[in-house]
Amino acid sequence: TMNADEAVARGAALQSAILSPRFKVLPYEIQEAQPYPIKLSWEDDGAEQQSAEAEAAPTNSVVMFDRGLNFPIVRRVTLKRAGNFSV
Repeated sequence: TMNADEAVARGAALQSAILSPRFKVLPYEIQEAQPYPIKLSWEDDGAEQQSAEAEAAPTNSVVMFDRGLNFPIVRRVTLKRAGNFSV
């Protein structure tokens, strides 16, 4: 693993070698992936209050980005709510 300074230094050295006529750099591909899933969840409007023991909680969540998903990727979410809500 590298910290941010090392990553910038290696990237700059690699880009310099690619642009230089004195070095031959083989083609390569960088794939970035995230180690953890990103989940979006929200609370109910409060219309249906249920006890936790009586019934399982409704699923008011969605996994937007799974673990190990390659980047760049864009997902769009539309939440239809009548009142104010916070993110």
